[in-house]
Amino acid sequence: MEEYEFDEREMRKKRLRQASRLKWLRKNPRAMHFFLFRLLANKTVALASTNIRTKLDMPQFHIHAPDVVMSPQNTGKINNKGEINFQDLDINLQDLDLNFSPPKCEQANGLDFSKVTNTDVIPDVMEKIIDTILKMYPSTRLADQAITEVMGDWANASNQFPRAFSWLDKNNEEQCLWVWEQMRKKYISIDTKPISCEQRYHFIIAIFDNWKGWSDEQLGYLKENKRRTDGKFISHGLGGISTLSCKEILLEELSKAWEQKARRKKIKDTTPPLKLNKLYQKRLGQIAENKNMTLDETLKCLIDNEYSRISILKTR
Repeated sequence: MEEYEFDEREMRKKRLRQASRLKWLRKNPRAMHFFLFRLLANKTVALASTNIRTKLDMPQFHIHAPDVVMSPQNTGKINNKGEINFQDLDINLQDLDLNFSPPKCEQANGLDFSKVTNTDVIPDVMEKIIDTILKMYPSTRLADQAITEVMGDWANASNQFPRAFSWLDKNNEEQCLWVWEQMRKKYISIDTKPISCEQRYHFIIAIFDNWKGWSDEQLGYLKENKRRTDGKFISHGLGGISTLSCKEILLEELSKAWEQKARRKKIKDTTPPLKLNKLYQKRLGQIAENKNMTLDETLKCLIDNEYSRISILKTR
């Protein structure tokens, strides 16, 4: 009983320590959601590693993070580069799916944490971050190392795109749902379901920040889409396209598509003062879209222009 109480006290102390160290995240929602997704993605890699070793019954076979250098010396808790070896993480077997399968094509590359338990919905992001750290990293040293690595990744991501989705309104449910669906169609989705419009907004940006760009398989499917022009992919060097280029393409496409959608909606929602048949209604709509005006504004502009032309002719 005393040992149990001691363990409880130690866990509370660890939780308070991490909560204190990471309290700055509450003031920076973008960083907080980045931390969550990066930690869950790392846990997926660790679970996959554990699954492979369990299935093959090969204790010496390890899968490391992509940036870990394999060497005889990296069997300790921290390798010579000071990076974390996933073999030493405290992976709970309850978190392990022995039927671990490759990510679905529509899954955002690098963000398949569907195999991590209790990620269908995440009501409290900060609590989930602390829980993930405490469950994955058995020692304070490993936890501190992991946090330091994620902080470095966050600095790189935020510096690359400091104003990503600046046009997206966290209170505009229609807009956030539209972006969420467009990203799903572009194979940049996750299985976790947002519980509110604001959380969906933060999830969108966190997916973007952690996304590794389209895989070769996903790029192949995107090229098969007849409505998509391959020019952007070719100009960026399809086949060896970088994560940075993928993100630039995505932001450009989504921004332009939403702008066009909003412009068409504005035109559709306005009614000209005169009743026109379908042919002239269509022509007026095309002129309005070209001029980025409402139907009413376009009609007035056309009348004013014609009136000015007639007035000039009369003065001659």
